[in-house]
Amino acid sequence: ALRWTSVFDAAQQSSYQTESQMGQKGPGLIAPEQPGPQVAVIHDLPGNSASLVYWVQAIGGNTSSWVIGIVNFKDQTAGLDWYGSQNLAHIFAYGVKPKVPFPAPRVIGRAPHQELRVAGPWETPDDNQSYAVRQYSYVIAYSGDPPHYQVADDTRSLVGVEVSTSASKLGAKVEAVYPGTPAQGKLEAGDIIESVVGGPHPPDAKYLNGPQVIDQVALYYPAQHTVLRVKRGNMQLVVPITLGRWSPAVRSYVEVGKGIYVSM
Repeated sequence: ALRWTSVFDAAQQSSYQTESQMGQKGPGLIAPEQPGPQVAVIHDLPGNSASLVYWVQAIGGNTSSWVIGIVNFKDQTAGLDWYGSQNLAHIFAYGVKPKVPFPAPRVIGRAPHQELRVAGPWETPDDNQSYAVRQYSYVIAYSGDPPHYQVADDTRSLVGVEVSTSASKLGAKVEAVYPGTPAQGKLEAGDIIESVVGGPHPPDAKYLNGPQVIDQVALYYPAQHTVLRVKRGNMQLVVPITLGRWSPAVRSYVEVGKGIYVSM
């Protein structure tokens, strides 16, 4: 068919319901002052086929979230191929409310290789709840292979180390260096990353759970050059480094810390 009409009820998806406040009348939907569900077409599939993108503000607990999904149609059946959410309570970067709290997802690029750009708050392992260091964006692109969609770009910066923040006043202690990241060959297990030389300081340290160097680094963007002040044994070092970006290759260990260990 050259044209088709399909009905897809996002509220019936389990992913939506887990993000939404359920009541006797079903899931909470939209704050009264907010627009309803919005949709767009993304031309990203082989054979000139397209996907459907939807986003809606859902009520969950005492806050609200943007719920985003990419829907594909196969054999006249709609399926949710990718799902994401952004917590709207967590965008107050150290108490400063951004002018655009949550920019709407944008379809970018040209058919048939269009992609979806999504913006959201970056809460590092150092941030207290509801206080992100800054906003960031990531791009979701069709990959062909299951799970079909992957992160193609990410504006969060990456050093490439797993650190312990138990001695937060001293800095972040390197527990492991991730292979293939900017830290490889420059930092070692046992190093204490104290600060970014001449770098910006988080404006309000009371919102930090650990050493402010984690958020100092996060204020930079991928490919930017920084200099880290590092203590290695009895030596004080300055280590120049070009920051990388959080990517699917490192996502598995960047987003999940082990006990008191977190990644930066």
